[in-house]
Amino acid sequence: MELAKVTSKGQITIPIEIRKKLGIKNGDKILFVEESGRVYMMNSSMDALREAQRSFAGEARKPGQTRLDMLGRSVEMLKELLEQLKPYKIPGIVVTITNPADIVADYVRKGLGLERNRVFGTGTLLDTARLIRTLSEESGVGRRSIQAYSLGEHGDSSMIPFSSVTIGGLPFDAYDISKEKVLEATRQIGMTIIEGKKSTEFGIGRALTEMAACILRDEKKIMPASVLLQGEYGQHDVHCGVPCLIGKNGIEKIIELPLTEEEQEMLNQSCEVIKKHIKMASEN
Repeated sequence: MELAKVTSKGQITIPIEIRKKLGIKNGDKILFVEESGRVYMMNSSMDALREAQRSFAGEARKPGQTRLDMLGRSVEMLKELLEQLKPYKIPGIVVTITNPADIVADYVRKGLGLERNRVFGTGTLLDTARLIRTLSEESGVGRRSIQAYSLGEHGDSSMIPFSSVTIGGLPFDAYDISKEKVLEATRQIGMTIIEGKKSTEFGIGRALTEMAACILRDEKKIMPASVLLQGEYGQHDVHCGVPCLIGKNGIEKIIELPLTEEEQEMLNQSCEVIKKHIKMASEN
């Protein structure tokens, strides 16, 4: 059996049977890849990357460790990084991926003194990709026909506004799917991967690539990001994962989904967790 076919345009097609045997279906690395299993190789000028500045600070999460457990060490490394960045005037957009994601986004924004639209984190972008994958597996509907978002902390208090979920154009309640199972799966997939292969670098790497491309190409996509809320969703002074319109100016609009009372309370609780740890970071 052929492992892959390469077309004259440099397009590699991997048969579904091979992807399943390699275990590709079950990892974060293909959450943002179309179900056809195609990979595109393109020649591209480096000019497009001149606007993208990259600095790295952070450690991999260990088995049994929550993202919030990483706060102390992350702040320690960020202090050093921010001191190095202070002499420079940053003209562009800063996207953070270090855990705990929401607290780090807040810490970096304050440290750089930039506007909220220019400093934000990937937040629940990866959680949302995992959510859509879970919904696809449970419903049998392709990921491209599912609209859903994970909100709140990029962590164990994240929530799903099921009232806004649509699967194949139908509301979530049209399907016999357990909300508890979906929420638990969305929260735990990351740890399952860490316990299996010690890291989730492919998923967050692909999430960052998706967000960076959206900014560089001014794509105006709606995707979750951890942005400072100033009244949206009834919250103030907290970075939280919510759907945003993202383009060349960074966060160009925050999308406020209509929430039920129960969903609003779950989001409030998640924001309280984030606020508590933002305070801890400031005292560190």
